[in-house]
Amino acid sequence: MFRNYFKTAWRNLLKHKFYAFINIAGLTTGLTVGLLILLWVRDEMSFDSFHRKADSIYKLQCWGGTGTSRQVWTDIISPMGILAKQQLPEVTDVVRITYNGYYSQYQYKNKTFSDDVAVFVDPSFFSVFDFPLIAGNNAKPFSDDHAVVITRKIAEKYFGQEDPIGKVIIADGKESFTVTGVINNFPHNSSMRYDMMMPMSLKAQWLIKDHRDINT
Repeated sequence: MFRNYFKTAWRNLLKHKFYAFINIAGLTTGLTVGLLILLWVRDEMSFDSFHRKADSIYKLQCWGGTGTSRQVWTDIISPMGILAKQQLPEVTDVVRITYNGYYSQYQYKNKTFSDDVAVFVDPSFFSVFDFPLIAGNNAKPFSDDHAVVITRKIAEKYFGQEDPIGKVIIADGKESFTVTGVINNFPHNSSMRYDMMMPMSLKAQWLIKDHRDINT
């Protein structure tokens, strides 16, 4: 019976080639687009879901205005996180991340790099998020204010096959940073993709210095 159905269908296809082509092409295009959309949605939904504590991690934002004038800022003042941890028992830990715009070039020996993304972070960055150190001390990622944690990609880019731990990177020809940790490259489905992470305590020093310079 199925053989007869197949023969009938095949004869109709041969008899109406143009319409058969349009139907098959439309069906193929629809299935292809549907699969691509499904893969795209699946990829979008996977962002940051690899963190084991993903269900308990929240991003603090600023909201202002009402109605059509309402705005949302993804940046927020730094003390807010510390204050939340002090006054809200539901907040067990806080991670602050801010772009490092103080340096534009980094040098190791005779090699200079200028396209790497550096940020200031709290040490809790490596315990709240699943970006564990593959080299260095997870309990103490920064040994001092001039320590830096880098990705595997940057370690290979700067130092090749050398052990990166203990190596010194010069920022803008004046500031020295000692590599105290290495993490794996950020996955493609991470909303955070940095190359170098420096301690937030150094950012605080820069802010104090900037404040003094303004008031002198």
